[in-house]
Amino acid sequence: MYFQYELPPLQGYGKPPASVYSDRGEMREAASTIGELAVCQIESLLTAYMEKSDKNVFMQNLLLGSYSEVDAFNRAKKLHIATTVRRAVFLVETKQSKDENALATIRNIFAAKTRDFITAIDDSGIIVLRELQPSEDYSDLDDIAHMLVDMLNTEAMTSAWVSYSNIADDLKQLPDAYKEARTALEVGKIFTRARMFSDTTAWESDD
Repeated sequence: MYFQYELPPLQGYGKPPASVYSDRGEMREAASTIGELAVCQIESLLTAYMEKSDKNVFMQNLLLGSYSEVDAFNRAKKLHIATTVRRAVFLVETKQSKDENALATIRNIFAAKTRDFITAIDDSGIIVLRELQPSEDYSDLDDIAHMLVDMLNTEAMTSAWVSYSNIADDLKQLPDAYKEARTALEVGKIFTRARMFSDTTAWESDD
């Protein structure tokens, strides 16, 4: 009697290399081979997850100003993070603390953008660190902010405030960019003349 074994494909890895056929005398050897292949696939997934996790931790600490300029550039190089690309910091806040639905919605929105970073630094704030194309400008940031508010309203069923920073040209400008987004959000809650968005209404500062 012959038995057929085929490893199920894991997401992102496509079809397994081959099926394994065995009679009873070869079952133990086949099972060992299958186990080794499965371990390799799991280790690859864990490595990819840990690398993404390390990058998110690095970006969190960078935005909070935890690194010196030299240390930030060295760590970014080790994590294969580009240091001289244009980025903007978006800060999203909802009325609900630790809003997992909002966080999941935002991650889904930017799922295809593998160079963007989405993280939650405190109970109410969600940060989107967006890598920009050379052609993107502040009008595109406006569009992204509007889109975030609309999607959170329809998909996560929650009202949100969204602010964004000035465009940063390299890593060393990102801590200041985060402070700008934070200030815009806080000021925007008090005054209507701030660069922030609530529901579908947009306010821009005079500068």
